[in-house]
Amino acid sequence: MAGTTKLFKENEIIFKFGDPADSMYIVRKGTLKVFFLKGAEEVSLAILKEGAVVGEMAFFDNKPRSASVKSMGVTECVEITRADFDKLLTQLPKWVVTMMQSLVTRLRQTNEKIQAVEASRASTSDNGTVTAAVILPNQKYPYQHVLRVFRILLLALAKDGQKEGKDYILAREIPAKLWTDFFEEEDLLFNKILETLQKTKFIEFKQDSRKSNVIAFTNRGVFVHFVEFLGAFAKKQTPLKPFWSAAAVSLFQALIEATVTSGYDTMNVSFKNLQSDLKNKGIDTSGWNQAITEMACIPDLKITPAGGDVMFRVLLKEHKNYVNYIKFIQLFLDSKLA
Repeated sequence: MAGTTKLFKENEIIFKFGDPADSMYIVRKGTLKVFFLKGAEEVSLAILKEGAVVGEMAFFDNKPRSASVKSMGVTECVEITRADFDKLLTQLPKWVVTMMQSLVTRLRQTNEKIQAVEASRASTSDNGTVTAAVILPNQKYPYQHVLRVFRILLLALAKDGQKEGKDYILAREIPAKLWTDFFEEEDLLFNKILETLQKTKFIEFKQDSRKSNVIAFTNRGVFVHFVEFLGAFAKKQTPLKPFWSAAAVSLFQALIEATVTSGYDTMNVSFKNLQSDLKNKGIDTSGWNQAITEMACIPDLKITPAGGDVMFRVLLKEHKNYVNYIKFIQLFLDSKLA
């Protein structure tokens, strides 16, 4: 894999917590320190020596840096860019990439929990009274629940899935065990998300030809595409509010229906015309004006201001499955799993 050699001076910052991620580093000579700041104090997370890799987590989930890194002496590293890394991933089996994503998620959560614990200590007074609440990672990024479950399902499906008739099936206990092994969490949340997934028909709970309880994927390709969509959708969302409003769901459904009935694969839709047409049909569009900004989170949907109006460019081939995708996101919110 290609890379560029970089030489860092003693105590030189490689990257800081919260920085955008565009490179990872392999230590060739010297030592790096992974840390975060608690006030003015450095809290050490890890000391990395020759052969260690740092910064790779953000390549999988496109999140900002979860910690800071600096050199502890003169240190030589090989810098690997995102483009270099993406080329490598295309050469690996998909289940290996999925497993790596799951491990990265677990490591990132561990880092955040350590910081949360330190924050709670910092907010505790001398008499032991906690003066500030700690927001744990799962509360901050509730959509990550869904992505973690989906990646576990894809990993299990790639390793142990079987074709039966038109469906791909998977013994129910396999992904549940992977969930507890990877994340060391109870499977209550895991099962609730599976139940929500079933409501949108991406999976079914059934018995196979041997009367064993299985998860059936009625369309494996659509599910894989859904995982890709949700990942892209979540990246554009504000972490504290990773869900759509009911008005946004309604507006998007109307866009897709207008495109389907047009008979064209690509259609430019005027927001004002669409709103007027549906008002005349007695449909409530009162929240649509505020929902336009939420539409920017849809991957590949083009939104263009046009003389006091807004034009949506809809590609039917790319978006015909999106109504069910958005329905799942809204069901997840309605289920109060976050």
